[in-house]
Amino acid sequence: MWVRLNARLFDETAGWVGCEAMSESQDAPRPDAPADEEPRADAEPRADAEPADATTSGDPIDAAWAAVEAAWESAEAHKKFLVLSDSLDRLGEAGRRYRAVKESDPKRRAEAEKQIDALIGYAMRRVQVDKVEPAKTRSRIEWIAFGLSFVLVAAAIVSMLRMLGHGP
Repeated sequence: MWVRLNARLFDETAGWVGCEAMSESQDAPRPDAPADEEPRADAEPRADAEPADATTSGDPIDAAWAAVEAAWESAEAHKKFLVLSDSLDRLGEAGRRYRAVKESDPKRRAEAEKQIDALIGYAMRRVQVDKVEPAKTRSRIEWIAFGLSFVLVAAAIVSMLRMLGHGP
């Protein structure tokens, strides 16, 4: 069974961004398979099968990257790819793809560097969200103030008990 995933993801800088990907389950027949063909249980590829490309591999990152490659100058394609990578917790993979472009294609190097910087921003926001606050410990002055307050309260109670015991 083929499933088309349409998602609207929220990005702090861009607002709502739409993403689309296609996926298939392991036991799903291909959409172009003949009607009388039985689904095969083994994992061998068929001889007449077309090679898998980015849109049919089932990986939404591959599909989004193919869209980026097809429209390299489109800021929207880059934004969708980064938002999808962030939402799937695969920023490292996105970084590797942009770094490969940066190192191999001088014409696209500037845009790849720009997207790597944006990717670092996504990663830093994730670190800010995931950061755990350490347990707060009391300072030395707070302990001294607590001890002094305890002594004063104890002295007041003792004084009141003496007054009640030695009444007029």
